[in-house]
Amino acid sequence: MRVNLRFTGTPDFVEKTLVNADLAVRVRQDGAMVAAFRPGRVLWWTLVGLLAVEPYPAVLRAGPGALACLAALGLALGLLGCLAALAGGAVMVAGGVPFADLSWWTIPLLAGWVIGALPSSLGQVRIARTLCVLAPIVPIAALWAHSRSWVPTLITLLIMYVLLIRPHLGLVGVTAAGLTRWHRAQIWLGAVIWLLGAALLALGPAGAWFVRSWPPGVPGFVLGTLCVAAAMLVTKFVYLLVGRGSLAKVTLIKAPAGLRLNRDRFSGLYAAELGLGWFCVTAAGVFHDDLSALIGSGLAVALFATPYAERRIEVPIRHTIDRLDAAHYLFSVRLRREQLRLAWSDDLGRALAAMRRIRISIGLLGHERRRKAQQLERVWLVHADSALQLVAVMADESEKTALGDVDDTLWLPFERAEGRPPLLDVALKWADEALSLLDLADSEHPSLPAAKEPLRSTYAAYRCYLHSVRGLANRLHGRHEESVMAYWTAARLYRDIGAVNAEAMALTNLTTIFPGIDPGRPTARRTLPLAEAEAEVLRATTDERVHPEVRREIAATAALMHASYGDRRTAGELVRRAAAIPPARPGTTAMGVEKIVISADTLQIRVGRHHLRLPRNHVDYGPLLRGEVPEAHFLSDSLLSNSWILQEIITGRAHVPGRGRLMRGITGITQANGLSVEIPDTRVIEDWIQRTEQRGSFAMSAQFHELLGLMLRPLDPYPAAGHLIAALDHLQSVHFAIIDDELRGAARGSAEAFAELVIDHLATLATQPLPPGVEPEPGDLAAHVVRTVKSRALAELLGETVPAQGGDPLMRREQEARTRYRDARAAGDHDLLRQAREELEHCWGELIELGGPGAEYAALRAGLPVERERMPALLAQLASPGRPRHRVSTAE
Repeated sequence: MRVNLRFTGTPDFVEKTLVNADLAVRVRQDGAMVAAFRPGRVLWWTLVGLLAVEPYPAVLRAGPGALACLAALGLALGLLGCLAALAGGAVMVAGGVPFADLSWWTIPLLAGWVIGALPSSLGQVRIARTLCVLAPIVPIAALWAHSRSWVPTLITLLIMYVLLIRPHLGLVGVTAAGLTRWHRAQIWLGAVIWLLGAALLALGPAGAWFVRSWPPGVPGFVLGTLCVAAAMLVTKFVYLLVGRGSLAKVTLIKAPAGLRLNRDRFSGLYAAELGLGWFCVTAAGVFHDDLSALIGSGLAVALFATPYAERRIEVPIRHTIDRLDAAHYLFSVRLRREQLRLAWSDDLGRALAAMRRIRISIGLLGHERRRKAQQLERVWLVHADSALQLVAVMADESEKTALGDVDDTLWLPFERAEGRPPLLDVALKWADEALSLLDLADSEHPSLPAAKEPLRSTYAAYRCYLHSVRGLANRLHGRHEESVMAYWTAARLYRDIGAVNAEAMALTNLTTIFPGIDPGRPTARRTLPLAEAEAEVLRATTDERVHPEVRREIAATAALMHASYGDRRTAGELVRRAAAIPPARPGTTAMGVEKIVISADTLQIRVGRHHLRLPRNHVDYGPLLRGEVPEAHFLSDSLLSNSWILQEIITGRAHVPGRGRLMRGITGITQANGLSVEIPDTRVIEDWIQRTEQRGSFAMSAQFHELLGLMLRPLDPYPAAGHLIAALDHLQSVHFAIIDDELRGAARGSAEAFAELVIDHLATLATQPLPPGVEPEPGDLAAHVVRTVKSRALAELLGETVPAQGGDPLMRREQEARTRYRDARAAGDHDLLRQAREELEHCWGELIELGGPGAEYAALRAGLPVERERMPALLAQLASPGRPRHRVSTAE
């Protein structure tokens, strides 16, 4: 036998470690640890001994059931090697408890310690399993010994079996699956200790106090039940918040995450799930015969275990704690974050080891043990989810932030001196940190990226999803070129794992980023993979490997995109392809690593633990197939120019702030001849737009401005004009963030196409009598729109002629950013080009807000409309012979 004194931590902290629970004296026999002394546990048992001095004699007088509990508890502690419990016995002896009375649990403790020190651990494992299975017999035997009539006894036995015994066996069975023998023994013994400890508490004064405190009468019954349920909720919350461990969680099936799994973690889990229930039921129904308290406690346990309570109370608590874990990682200083990264990597390695053992166990099971194999399969999925839970939470936070759903607390670390940063910066930071964790997993666990299915697709789906989130975030906030590349990367990753349906949808999202722009333009082909993506989308519409319902959807979407830039021939052909595919029936189809789930209104593509959701295409193509209408009937000009975010919100994929209120204002959603939406009360949508724009999410609100404008044109034309102008302002602002000159010009042209509709609407209003109180007049609005649309390119050109005003620091920053912009443009460095462009836009915005002589300079540089009275002077300045001659770039 060898005694090993181990200090954990660095030598600089040895003095602190001497008074910390990290100091451990480990006793090993042939390499196996048979005992460990930790100061933290000694202090814990000392406190337990102090508290047990008074009630211990009363427990001994409770009869054979109490003595059996004490002996079994001592044996379990001994098998765990927990000799620190003897410190509690020493305190009890010092408090006046006779030494002979302690022998009921100290002698079994020493016997269990000797058994655990034997060379073979098989005996320890078998005893631990037997104790775990037989532990519920102790309170049952006490129930029969204390029973006075059959009815309360049967009620108590039924409550115990349904609410406590079955969950006890299920919890320890699921948790121990896939673990080594030693770990299984630890888990079983941890369950035994909490079960017997709760029974002993119920035997003593604590149980008597609980029964005496139960309020009488029907109101008291309700109050007592609610109090017990609240106590269980608080206990579970405290465990989840404090006892969960570093970057770990408790999964939805109530099993530990497999991250640093140990008996301490499981003991806290068991206490939070069943410990309080064992105490209340055994105290009221077994030892003190209070039927009202028994039924109330049983009802509280039942309510706490219902799926509704879990969905409404427990899952939100877990989600909040997961977010706190992610925020703790993200906002830590560099050294602490590196420690957390390494801890996360270690946890991932343990989870992968457990998953490998589970796979081996499943392979050894025969066909006659299918049920056991299915249970192990569920446990494998639990470990797969838990191993990458931090990454999943970061991805979720990235998407919610991009959509404007930002928690003020999590936002605080991002505050700057000049105000809040854009939502895009924060959303991308979440995604980048999650991707860095996946990169760490690749380097530390090289077998993970090349693992067999389903682990490979489960892991790869997170990386695909994160790039899709980056595409969504950039698209929402006007960074269209970055959005294209992010979606393109996601599509390539989907292809690598064989997810052809998800790849097709990612490419479809990519091709719809620039509505009204032909992807075959030389500029688009040179700078972005738009042409390649468009070609692959067209191939996917005839690819038999792609699900028919997916082909139908992407064919209809691609038809609308081709029609938006005038390719009516290809658009008509795509409409016929969609018409040739009949709508699929609801159901689930497995296609390699993907599952296609079709419901009445939505289509889901599931890859690993993620899914893509989109509304089903319910267009009735019957008239086209019968030759009654041409293809152009399904390419109406009244469609929204870009309805993708509206579809995201309607299908529930985009959880934007106030979505519930928003959806109460939208009814009658169908897809016949495009997206048809009925809005009974526009005020609901207008309120939502106002709140959304306060968070800076103009891309989402622009969709609804356009929707309201188009719908109100024939009904209430004057409010419609305001919504159409707001939508036009957004469409015109998008091109400012496009780096490529020609592509930016094409985006401006797409905005001008929508501007023609707005001007036509305003011109129609100008010919009608003006209702009283309407300001400004439609004619003035039309003139303003014309000047806005036609003067943007000219304003950028005129901006070249305006010299910088003054030498203040903000102007110097603008000049330095202009220099970096030119250098990055010459070097072809897109990242530096984007950074310089964003710095220029920031400086322009600051100068405009400050006013003065720098405001006009900044407005012209930003491409804002030029006032009519300033135009002659600026044109003269542009034609001045003394102006330096150089190539004019509309990118500046």
